[in-house]
Amino acid sequence: DDVIKVEAGTYLLNAELDYFAAAGETFDIAIYGGYSPGCANLVTSGSSVLDAQNGSRAMYILGRGRMTVYGLVFQHGNPGQAGGGALVVSGGTNTVAAVANNSFVDNACPSNSRGSAIQIGAETILLNNNLFIANSGGSAISLYPSFVADVNNHTVVGKQLANHGSIAAF
Repeated sequence: DDVIKVEAGTYLLNAELDYFAAAGETFDIAIYGGYSPGCANLVTSGSSVLDAQNGSRAMYILGRGRMTVYGLVFQHGNPGQAGGGALVVSGGTNTVAAVANNSFVDNACPSNSRGSAIQIGAETILLNNNLFIANSGGSAISLYPSFVADVNNHTVVGKQLANHGSIAAF
């Protein structure tokens, strides 16, 4: 299993951050934002901001175990393709995608696609306490659960969504 702690600060990305689990690998990956320098403690102010600068999405995770994304700000994601303007979390059988306490600000994907901010596909999806501000495209969130999706306590504001509501689930 891997745990990645991200120090508070703004990270200007020139390309998408990718994690692709090897075939047959069932390890978990967890990515946590908001840490002090050296990643010893969570800070009380400041965020870990992944700014894709409107040139790509910020992050793509293809896992085979539990995938956790927590406490990050995803902004200015625009991959120029369908789905997951800021973040894609994808897995197959026996996977859990947990995305909580993140902010998605000013992300985009084409108006006829879903998930202007986030696209998640996994056997079990846990999506809780996220903030979505001014994302544009088909819908802010696109979910593809194969078993269960637990979706709670989100705020969606300033959206400019062309063809769908705030959440599209399939």
